Amino acid sequence: VHTQAVEGHRFAVISGGPGTGKSQLAAEYDNGVEKGVWTTGGDSVDQMLVSLAGVLGITQASSESKSIAEGARLALARMDSDVLWVVDDLRDLGLVNELVNSAGQARVLITTRDSRHHLLDPMVSYHHLNVLLPGPATQLLCSRNQTHCGDPVLEEIAESVGRLPLALEMLSIRLAQPLQNPAGLLEEM
Repeated sequence: VHTQAVEGHRFAVISGGPGTGKSQLAAEYDNGVEKGVWTTGGDSVDQMLVSLAGVLGITQASSESKSIAEGARLALARMDSDVLWVVDDLRDLGLVNELVNSAGQARVLITTRDSRHHLLDPMVSYHHLNVLLPGPATQLLCSRNQTHCGDPVLEEIAESVGRLPLALEMLSIRLAQPLQNPAGLLEEM
């Protein structure tokens, strides 16, 4: 999944296991947006709205979370459609539809490990990230330095970290260091 996959969607969910790059993809997409806010997922929509209120600098006379959440809802209702709210690491996709209803005109991009996409309203774009296939995994290991690209040990390295994109990217940086080679890196691991 590339950032273009969520482009043009008002509500999008990126799902995948740990280390598949969900948050990194959201950050890359958010980086291209002029107006964006980032919060972590919560156990309820009100909890996420309270978190958003803090990011937006919304203060309320009442310290009750319901009142603060309502203040965030009002702020979202006044926002333009060019605002992107990233909700990172939402545990329960069952909250998405209520979250979408609270978003006003803002666009919402959600990352999650929850793969129950059948819970989502059809207007929510869903994208699942998987681990990389063997070929792209070894290509990623060579992305910082082409010197070792034909080495068969690269496949062993990729398999040893489950072909997870984030792990492979970190290892590609290690392989680019002077005097580093795939056999030495595998031995270190």
